[in-house]
Formats: sequence, structure tokens, C-alpha cells
Amino acid sequence: MTAPNWFIGWPFDAAIVLDHVPEKVRRFAPTDLHVTSVFLGSVDEATAERAWTMTSADPGPVVEVSLGDVRLLGGRNPTAISAIVADNAPTLAASMTAHRAQLVEAGLLGPDKRPPLPHVTLARIQRSASPAQRAAAVGWVDALRVEARARIDRFALYTWSDDRRQQLFRIHRSRSIEP
Repeated sequence: MTAPNWFIGWPFDAAIVLDHVPEKVRRFAPTDLHVTSVFLGSVDEATAERAWTMTSADPGPVVEVSLGDVRLLGGRNPTAISAIVADNAPTLAASMTAHRAQLVEAGLLGPDKRPPLPHVTLARIQRSASPAQRAAAVGWVDALRVEARARIDRFALYTWSDDRRQQLFRIHRSRSIEP
């Protein structure tokens, strides 16, 4: 089995309805929804715990956020169907930048030239999608509108869930953010 990925972020606790999901699009479970602060990748648990200790000391402020535009993210052949944070995105982006800088300085992550983009991934186009299924999914994304608002008041260390058929991720550690 492949070693699990780890990441640190803010759980996004809001009901999001996705209607008419096309074939070969996997909708994320409600407990999978989050805004990633830093993606650690396939590191060992001790490294993930060290990154958590460093970043959880200052997770950022409690903020109310809403989701805006939906777009595909993820490089040349994007598969992540993501809603961009509309309200308070600069606040989350500042925390993302600070967390990454801490981990780069500690040698736990390499630098990333991309600017932070606070977003919530809602679903993924499966790798097994045919060209026609992928085209249908892209058309669906282009027409997709999502309305959701959440209070960001928790910070969490995530990894893969034990049964990825039910949900993709599990929270390994979390803490409340004090207002």
C-alpha cells in the first residue's frame, strides 16, 4: 500500500449540495471538506506531528468564510473540483503563507512559488474517466454554483482514512481556535 499523505488545514463544516453529479466524479464526504493550509505529502507520522506542533501554535484567527467560484485545480490535467473562498480569503492566505514559511525554515517543506489559494475541494474527476466522461465533468463544473458559508474555528492535522471508500481523510489531531 502507498504511504498516506498528510496535510494541515481548517475543517469546513457546512452542508454543500451537489446535484446531477456526472459519472466518474467522486463527491467528497462532508467530513472531508476543508481548506488546506499546508500539504505535507507522503511523510512519516513523526514528521507530520512535528509540522502540526509548529503550525498549530498559531493557526490563525476565527473567520467566517463563504465559497465563490468553482473551478478545476491541479496542474496540466486538473481533477480537483474546488470552490474558491470568497470572504476572508486574504486572512486565510496570510496564515497559509506563515505556516509554509515556518515549515520551509525548519526544512520540512520545500519552497512553493505559487501564491496561496484558499479553496475547498468538493469532488474529483476520477483517473479512470474516459475522455467523454471527463468532458461531461468539465461541462458540469463550468455550470456549477455552490452557496455555502462556514465558521473557521478549528485547525486539524489530516491523513488518509482507514476506509477510503467511505471517506478520503480523517482528522488525526485538531484544536479549537480561540476567538
